[in-house]
Amino acid sequence: MRNLSLLAVVLLGLTLIAAAADKPNLAGTWKVNISKSNYGMIPPPNSRTDVIEQKADDFKITSDSDLSSGKEHYVLTFTADGKEVTVPPDSPNAHLGAFNLKKLKAEWNGASLVVTETGTIMDMDGTIKNVYTLPPDGKVLTTASHITLPMGEIDITVVSDKQ
Repeated sequence: MRNLSLLAVVLLGLTLIAAAADKPNLAGTWKVNISKSNYGMIPPPNSRTDVIEQKADDFKITSDSDLSSGKEHYVLTFTADGKEVTVPPDSPNAHLGAFNLKKLKAEWNGASLVVTETGTIMDMDGTIKNVYTLPPDGKVLTTASHITLPMGEIDITVVSDKQ
């Protein structure tokens, strides 16, 4: 019986290690590769750099873009625990460029990080679902974004190279 209990503990530990190994470390400085990205009908930035800090499931993303309309800077912090959180209007997380964030949910789906943002843009309610994927070599981060607005849906794929 004792050997069976020990085996169960070892199997549980291996399962937890395997689950943790499935989650890539997205930390680093990422420069958007405009030529490999697909912004669809949305004008791409002239340049964009994201700095991702990751400690287990806690994230901080700092984004700096040079747009045709000017410079844009925002910081987004969240925990990838699958819980939807309400973002207070006075929070630094509330304003992501032109998007005013009201709710955020982040969770792992296998090796992909899925961040769903709900808020408003130009007085329209909308949702942005971002799926971050990183291959095992850790050199190219792909963010597939699905944007849902009352006037329609838009898909964007942003490819970023690790600096």
